[in-house]
Amino acid sequence: MSQIHPATAAPGAAEPGAPVASPYRGLTPYTEDDYAYFFGREQETNAISANLEVARFTLFYGPSGVGKSSVLRAGVLHQLQQRAAANAAANAADGRPEFIPVYFNRWQQEPVQGLSQAVAAAAQPYLPDAAMSPPDGPLLAQLQGWSQATGSDLLLILDQFEEYFLYQNPASASDPASFGAQLVQIANHSSLRVNLLISLREDALARLDYFKGRIPFLLDNRLSIGHLKRGAGQQAVEAPLAQYNREYTTAYTIEPQLVEAVLDQVGSGTITLGRQSSGSRRPEGTELAAQSGDLIEAPYLQLVLTRLWEKETGQSSSCLRLSTLDDLGGAEAIVRNHLDNTLDSLAAAEQALAARFLDRLVTPSGAKIALSLAELTGYAGAPQPQVEAVIRILEESRLLRGVQTPDGGTRYEILHDVLGPALLDWHGRFQKTLEEEARLAQAQKARAAAEAEARVAEERARLQEMAASEAQRRVRQARLALVGLSLLLLLALGAVGWAVSAQNNAKQRAQEANEASVAAEVARTE
Repeated sequence: MSQIHPATAAPGAAEPGAPVASPYRGLTPYTEDDYAYFFGREQETNAISANLEVARFTLFYGPSGVGKSSVLRAGVLHQLQQRAAANAAANAADGRPEFIPVYFNRWQQEPVQGLSQAVAAAAQPYLPDAAMSPPDGPLLAQLQGWSQATGSDLLLILDQFEEYFLYQNPASASDPASFGAQLVQIANHSSLRVNLLISLREDALARLDYFKGRIPFLLDNRLSIGHLKRGAGQQAVEAPLAQYNREYTTAYTIEPQLVEAVLDQVGSGTITLGRQSSGSRRPEGTELAAQSGDLIEAPYLQLVLTRLWEKETGQSSSCLRLSTLDDLGGAEAIVRNHLDNTLDSLAAAEQALAARFLDRLVTPSGAKIALSLAELTGYAGAPQPQVEAVIRILEESRLLRGVQTPDGGTRYEILHDVLGPALLDWHGRFQKTLEEEARLAQAQKARAAAEAEARVAEERARLQEMAASEAQRRVRQARLALVGLSLLLLLALGAVGWAVSAQNNAKQRAQEANEASVAAEVARTE
């Protein structure tokens, strides 16, 4: 039974309230374990597989987000593994297959050691002696040893090769022990039973210039892949649901009008998130998908279908409906909200912390880059437990994922390149929000200072007014007192005048009385 992420139980067998598996992958790339649910790329899978079996060196490229890794793992790798197993079973004499496919994409670790381990793991099931020790020496010698021990050709798929240039130093190829130097030796060794396929984003093709002079046939055999055609997109919508029903004996359906609406809304160029990527000229090569007409953005298609599935099953609905797509705001709203809703749901302090390190996980061109917890903690400038807690939330929300390193450590990267421009866009908007909040805070601070100054000036004016009023009151009191004193003085003066006048009158009356007495005496004596 194939494993589907997040694999739990079929709807009919799930415990009440338990989550169920989804027939769609969202932004998580398909792996060889998901082959039963991988549809729409059969033609490309067959062409790449056949090419890898017969061609010594293949260069496989395409734009970011077209699903190169999914094609290589759920399509090519699974197909070649099945053929190898069937071939080994048919070769009853020694159980050895004609070829053994090997997949490698862990460029953030030491690639010589990583590829050596990947080859050993792929060859182990076909060894006549399971206890055989891995061959020693450089990669070329190891590959010769594994090929001789298994009697098989080795088909090496080196995926996401653009990350080799990101994490490793191509200039070190002058060192014979470096991966670049050993890759050149392997490619140029004509008798080595090894076929190579290098897969990378088309905007990283120019980085291969370093190998052009060292691998003469580097660009001779090229395969390019584009976005899904509309017919393949329809198959990628309907076939996984049918497979799910077969596997879990369920009866989920999807409205035909929803299929058409989703394909219309996730057409190439219909949804634009974040920064616009600059155009690049497509090199000449073998096209594996048409580059014109109705083309579908596979990551957005998967993300929209996953959200619709979650919404319908969460409502115990067995039908994916157009009305649900409308209720969710359409495909662009679903895609944009996948990142925005997760980050905006963080507490303010957690958002601020995440903003200090998330942009470091994306290169200026929008490609993902993996960093350790220690590196992210350094960028965040916060205690490691706080950073780790935010990372766990982002992992659970399918925005980040941990990648194991050979030393047992973990590096973290965004789940899909398609999230890169959207994440940078969110980071830019968040920074603008912080700047706007800072401006508002500064304006509020200035306004508060002005208001405080105005209140101080108003209080000072009030006190001055009160002092002036008090001074006026005291002047009035002084004036009243002066008037009172003046009145008292006038009264005193009046009293003195009256007293003097009375005294004078008394003196006059006394004189008059004296004169009258004298006159009377004179009269009597006469």
